[in-house]
Amino acid sequence: MRYRIRSASLNGYVQVAGPLGLDAGAMLATVGLSRRVLHDPDTLIPAASVGRLLELSAAAAGIDDFGLRMAETRQLSNLGPLGLVAREAPTLRAMLESVVRYLRLHNESLSLRIEEVDGVVVLSQTLATGRAAPLRQAIELGVGALHRIVGTMRGDAGRPLR
Repeated sequence: MRYRIRSASLNGYVQVAGPLGLDAGAMLATVGLSRRVLHDPDTLIPAASVGRLLELSAAAAGIDDFGLRMAETRQLSNLGPLGLVAREAPTLRAMLESVVRYLRLHNESLSLRIEEVDGVVVLSQTLATGRAAPLRQAIELGVGALHRIVGTMRGDAGRPLR
């Protein structure tokens, strides 16, 4: 299956790539993406291309935390319409349930699961790109973004155990 993702997933790419000496346009072209995808957050692009872009960018910059650097800029608004639905949820749990229910509209390759184990809420993400390829940067971007988004909703109500 060819999974797609909203091009909003590339928000912050230029801001992270530039200071590291990367030519964003050239890197995008390397994975078959046009610079135009940076201007319309609702363009659906191959998730595998985004995964490759992140891995190639980390390697070209000689760093291990490219995905985490991108995650630092994430906000609920990056999720587009899903972010609006989530923001209006009355509780953190309801917000997470909205994200679980509608995440496929933002990213077909990512799924989120909520479990409660001994009074501890466990959030699990699964990433599938339809290709056997390294995904460290994409995984770290997804986990980092989730951490930032949950942090904006929870305030001081708690913190992740890990």
